[in-house]
Amino acid sequence: MKTSVNQFAKELDRLCRKEIPLNKAFDMLENTANNCMDLIVINVMRDSYNELLLEESGA
Repeated sequence: MKTSVNQFAKELDRLCRKEIPLNKAFDMLENTANNCMDLIVINVMRDSYNELLLEESGA
């Protein structure tokens, strides 16, 4: 699973460097998931990102 997280993080970085919004990048990653575990990892990453945004906004 650590490899999956690293691969997804690298892919998110690559997509963001192309100026693709992070929410869209997560959607794109979801569409390329090979199995349920990939989907879970991607969604945990997305949820963690959204939690960080909430914390930063003071909500």
